[in-house]
Amino acid sequence: MRKICAILVVVMAVGFVGCKKSAPTDQPVTEQSAQSAAAETQKAVQETAAKTMETAKPAAEEVKQALITAAAEVDLTSPIDKLKEQAKQMTVDALKTTAEKYKAQFLSTKKSMETKTDLLSKIPMAEKLGAEAQSLTKDIQTLTSTLASLKDRMAVYVNVLKAQGIDISGFAL
Repeated sequence: MRKICAILVVVMAVGFVGCKKSAPTDQPVTEQSAQSAAAETQKAVQETAAKTMETAKPAAEEVKQALITAAAEVDLTSPIDKLKEQAKQMTVDALKTTAEKYKAQFLSTKKSMETKTDLLSKIPMAEKLGAEAQSLTKDIQTLTSTLASLKDRMAVYVNVLKAQGIDISGFAL
């Protein structure tokens, strides 16, 4: 905005200072100069606006991609409908990145669950009602629900990719 204002001031100054006196016409010289300066200023504003739009488009795209990348984090709290709306606005690369993050988180959580399941299976039957076994059981239940949520949320992004005709074989769990 400052750039546009500065250009307007310069154009107006050049218009007023650089005007040569011409042959008299029906209009007074000052009115003719003002009209000429206004026309030049309007033309300069239009040119500047066009250049600004050309410059702003890539910047706006970068901001959009940054927002999409930020949205690409694993989200277990937002409603699935909200994720579906976000997914519809994402690029193919952003969809793939997001689906990969969900897959990585799913595999990591699955590994944690397997570790805890192995620990629980090693606890002797006599100690299965103890605090350690109950804690492991509770953790396994939490991880199981987390896995289901991750799978459902990853499916949102994979389904959008599938609808766009993109190969989704790399997203199998």
